[in-house]
Amino acid sequence: MEHKSNRQISTLEYTPTHVPIGPIAIEHILMATDASLKQIEGLWKNGEVDARRFRPNLILSLKDKEPFVEDEWIARRMKIGQEVEVEFVGHCERCMIITVDPDHAERDPSLHKTVIKERNNRFGVYASVIKTGDIHVDDEIHLLDS
Repeated sequence: MEHKSNRQISTLEYTPTHVPIGPIAIEHILMATDASLKQIEGLWKNGEVDARRFRPNLILSLKDKEPFVEDEWIARRMKIGQEVEVEFVGHCERCMIITVDPDHAERDPSLHKTVIKERNNRFGVYASVIKTGDIHVDDEIHLLDS
């Protein structure tokens, strides 16, 4: 980062009483779906969308590729694999971080503008962990009855 910015970078440490509060500090997991990522890519029209821009903890691969279906999951629970259960608690309102290319640190505000215009600045959903356990690639997911 120092090389890219041409300035010296130093780190700051925060004591627990001074950590900024927000969804990242409160919610456990940010999830997105493969269908929603593909739809955003089509709406953006600037090439492939690198999922890392949105920083999800999990990307769910859907059998029925319905984009933004996760918007309907708020206040519902999902079972992941054999053990884990989560409850969806809210939408993720996006900040300018999604404008930064994770490989080159170049900024392109057009992705954020697209999310603002097409999705009311929302992409992904936050979930709280209800039951802990191991999650594995290719685990089945099941949306539980309300």
